[in-house]
Amino acid sequence: MNRRPLSFAICLVVPFVILVLGLGTAGWQGYQASRLLVREAGRGVVPPGFSVELTESGEHTLWLHTYTMHEGAAFESGEQLPPGAKIIITHDATGDIYPLNPYSMATKSLGSETAVSLGTFEPRSTGRISVMGTGISKPVVLSVAPVKMREMLNAAIQVGGIAAMSLLLAIVSLIVLLHRRQKMMRAEEQMHGGHSPSHPH
Repeated sequence: MNRRPLSFAICLVVPFVILVLGLGTAGWQGYQASRLLVREAGRGVVPPGFSVELTESGEHTLWLHTYTMHEGAAFESGEQLPPGAKIIITHDATGDIYPLNPYSMATKSLGSETAVSLGTFEPRSTGRISVMGTGISKPVVLSVAPVKMREMLNAAIQVGGIAAMSLLLAIVSLIVLLHRRQKMMRAEEQMHGGHSPSHPH
């Protein structure tokens, strides 16, 4: 039984499906990761400062909101605190002061709101913390979020990897299918050529 060569449409549809499924998976992973960015333990204005109730221990991120609305007022600031400014994070019950560990700058944008990370800190227990600041003359909005920056970085790498792999697989499948189609067409031509009737001289 002779096999007909693959149609050109099939050669295009299969890589397209692979690409769509891969990008769809990457998009879903990206959506799941973006939901983590929305989580907040609390926010407030510094100065004067604010309190936040932590419901989980472990790494938290402190965000500086470069543009946001808070309690009916608009706040706008640069991507860094003023020179010499310092944020002090204290656990109300234990008096522990959590040092802010600078992290490679991360940004998030949710609608018209934008924020940059000032660093991370790791409370060893849950409970209420106070966020205060010194050396800040113009009030800024800060927020505390249980966002693990390493997890966000891993998620970004994973999303990029899925997208790149799906693109690579789509290209490879396109090349393989087109090559296979060409070979089948040649075989069909040779078969028809070999069965052509001979004419007497």
